[in-house]
Amino acid sequence: MNLKMTWEMVIHGKTLKHKPLPLRDIERKESLKLVGITFQSKPTSWYMHIDNMLFKASSQFHIIRNCKTYGYPPEQLSKLFDSLILLILAYGIQVWGTAFYCKDREKIELKRAARFRFTK
Repeated sequence: MNLKMTWEMVIHGKTLKHKPLPLRDIERKESLKLVGITFQSKPTSWYMHIDNMLFKASSQFHIIRNCKTYGYPPEQLSKLFDSLILLILAYGIQVWGTAFYCKDREKIELKRAARFRFTK
């Protein structure tokens, strides 16, 4: 009989309670991706989610750069930026937006997009 391996993630914050003991045949993970949002065992750690989000957004920047080289007007580049990049950055912000640290906030910088005139 072939048993399917399952995963478990324990979320813990500032608590004095000990983590539950690991269960047999269940591997404990430090992160869990659920509906496109990467949760980590520490509720204030969002660096994995932010890194994934920025990776997706950087691949979309390629589309906007190409459109700029083909001579798209700034209004259309701004619409593309809003529909491609801002959508990725704003997804799930209700969940992770208030809990990330300043160092993570510095990673998400929109000044570069404005400097290249991808957005207003």
